[in-house]
Amino acid sequence: MDVTVKVHLSGPIFDGRALKAVDDYLEAAIWEVGEQGEREVQQELAANLRHPTGRYQGHIKVERHPPGVIVHDQDLPYSFWLEGVPERRDRRHMFPGYHSFEHAGAALERVAGPIAERVLPPYLARMQ
Repeated sequence: MDVTVKVHLSGPIFDGRALKAVDDYLEAAIWEVGEQGEREVQQELAANLRHPTGRYQGHIKVERHPPGVIVHDQDLPYSFWLEGVPERRDRRHMFPGYHSFEHAGAALERVAGPIAERVLPPYLARMQ
């Protein structure tokens, strides 16, 4: 005796809505972390620049850079000097740099997980 059972599966997992929610969540979480990275760099600069004019701070941007985002200073000519990148810095100047991006990156590592968790709830709701 043969028995045939037909099963109709529906819902977010089966119709693609859950996968779309995951993709949207990842994009939102990465962007939020990137924006926090920009704020961290700005805070470092505010705390350390000795004679700020605002020009350098105005060039700090977060931009989409697939598969994620990037926080950068738009490659101003003196960027390497301010950051203290020895292989790119003019050897005649002994200024060690502020290391604002390096310090901001360390701070960002501590808060990236909590940011991602804060962003998650509406996307989980879309998966139910």
